[in-house]
Amino acid sequence: MGDKRVGISQMNNEALKKEVTEQGLALLVEAGKLTQADLADAKVEFGYLLDIQDHGMETLFKVLQGGNTYYIGSMNGELSVWDADEDQFAAMVELIGMQYPI
Repeated sequence: MGDKRVGISQMNNEALKKEVTEQGLALLVEAGKLTQADLADAKVEFGYLLDIQDHGMETLFKVLQGGNTYYIGSMNGELSVWDADEDQFAAMVELIGMQYPI
């Protein structure tokens, strides 16, 4: 068995949250899910944002815009739009919260 990785919450790192948010919104625009005009009233809610030792950043957040919710997460450092729903989002946040301080 290996040692447990240490994860440090970055939820208070506003600069990093802004950077990740901008990348996520760009993914939604590139995918045709949002337009540039939609971004003005899009809301973002983070589930977690972690810096995991010997692994890198992991995040999960949702973008709410015009009655739609889009989920964006990273695994192995790659940010992508996830096909998820609110229950899956909440379950993932809970699971990660049991492993790391979020």
